[in-house]
Amino acid sequence: MNFQKNKTSLLISVDNKREIKKIKNYVDVIDLKNPIDGALGAWEKKEIQEIISAYKNEIIISATLGNLKTINEIKKKINIFENLGLDYLKVGFFKDSVTHTKKILDYLKNLNFKTKLVAVLFAENKNIINFALNNFNFFKQSNINTILMDTKNKNSLGTLEIFSDEFFKNFIMSAKIKKINIGIAGKIKIMDLNRLLRLKPNLVGIRGAACFSNQRESSISVKSIKKIKSYFIEETKNAQDVAGA
Repeated sequence: MNFQKNKTSLLISVDNKREIKKIKNYVDVIDLKNPIDGALGAWEKKEIQEIISAYKNEIIISATLGNLKTINEIKKKINIFENLGLDYLKVGFFKDSVTHTKKILDYLKNLNFKTKLVAVLFAENKNIINFALNNFNFFKQSNINTILMDTKNKNSLGTLEIFSDEFFKNFIMSAKIKKINIGIAGKIKIMDLNRLLRLKPNLVGIRGAACFSNQRESSISVKSIKKIKSYFIEETKNAQDVAGA
């Protein structure tokens, strides 16, 4: 993603075009995801095409590949997304297996993909998170410049509850050395934003906190979006003040 220095980008996941109209002026990335269908539920191809046709030159658009857990599932579907005109495609690494992760990365390495790929790693998969921390080069070699930490189980702990601030700082700094962008998502609450933004990730992904009653299956609340955005505006201002001091 095209991240700016001293700025954390805001990604909001949407499940219909009405939500896009509500929030497009307040966010950096619109993420097309079906929140009812698990962690990375995908939109239908035709619906994605409609959104790209309507908003391609107006907003940055990402989409989820789906809850695909095997190499064969990924192979069958990923090329469908290549010619849609998306800015970014999120690919989930669902299994807590380093061998399986390497197989996916080896496959992605040989794709001549124009769409930028985002690797979604799940906080519950400690083996994969630790593998990534010590092997960012594997992702870089597979044309992945962004890793998004998320949660698989939306009824359990959020990402910020699973790891300490020290872990996040180390993960983010180690990735930046390798020129890998890091995003954090997974049950992020509005009350978490001050803490989260101090960690200086490149990207924060939100769904539930942007919705009525903080329920990811509910529709997006403009009031909540404006409140969320205010944290990002303040953080950017503070960073600029420090840089200019």
